[in-house]
Amino acid sequence: MDFSRRLALVTALLFAPAALRAQSTVPALTQSLPAQTLGVGGPAVTIDLRNYFSLPGVTGQVAQFDTVLGKFNAELLANDAPKTVQNFLAYINAGRYQNTVVHRSVAGFVIQSGGYTAALPPVHIDTFPAVQNEFKRSNLRGTLAMAKLDGDPNSATSEWFVNLADNSANLDNQNGGFTVFARVIGTGMTVVDAIAAVPVIDARGNDPFSPFGAIPLRDIQPSQVNVALANLIIVNSV
Repeated sequence: MDFSRRLALVTALLFAPAALRAQSTVPALTQSLPAQTLGVGGPAVTIDLRNYFSLPGVTGQVAQFDTVLGKFNAELLANDAPKTVQNFLAYINAGRYQNTVVHRSVAGFVIQSGGYTAALPPVHIDTFPAVQNEFKRSNLRGTLAMAKLDGDPNSATSEWFVNLADNSANLDNQNGGFTVFARVIGTGMTVVDAIAAVPVIDARGNDPFSPFGAIPLRDIQPSQVNVALANLIIVNSV
């Protein structure tokens, strides 16, 4: 089997809608891969698969969220929210979304991440300047939007959330509307819903303004006193 056929086969397996990659959208071949000959000690060969494959119905860049409960993909909606997408990519490219934690989960509403390190105690990641609000798309199930401060439409920095339900009646009509900048594609909501199904605890203690009012914790034992890193829902990378 020549290199182009092997590469096409490996790519198809990687993106196939099987158990290993159930959250992915199946790509379509847009043009044939170039024939290549590989030999021991020969030069490295790099092929940008974006030039040869497309995702049906997907025109924007795709970000992959690697969590401890699985991976899901989201299409970035740069035509609707260009500044917000640019801001999100800046955090990705700076590696600031590596080893962060899902610090908020509200059943039937949202899961939220992008703010705190997966450490004990968690600390907020370094942020870039706030981005201008670009509300355009409704906060429907499966969309991603930016979190922000109450009463300040232009205060979003790093924190993002996934809408678990149609939240348009609420989130489209307060604080200037919450900017939707991406949408989960394929069957990625199965991973998001799995995160949302993890039991939550109120970790605010004596601080009513703590962001950890509904933090999901997995595999907590009845006799367990202290939270361990293994209990956190960690986003390994975006």
